[in-house]
Amino acid sequence: MRGRLTYQGGMAGSGGAGAAATIQGNVRVEGGDISADDIGLKPHTHYVAGAGAQTGPATA
Repeated sequence: MRGRLTYQGGMAGSGGAGAAATIQGNVRVEGGDISADDIGLKPHTHYVAGAGAQTGPATA
């Protein structure tokens, strides 16, 4: 396929060996989030090394 892929209603898939999907280049998400194993990119936090304090969620 060449050109832009446009779809409605979501997208699902699965793969055999290796990754189910590989995207080269930028990915832009508008009005949503990206998650892996139920951890969202936008709301997730980290702990500050040494201090043990939790960071806030991601900001733009």
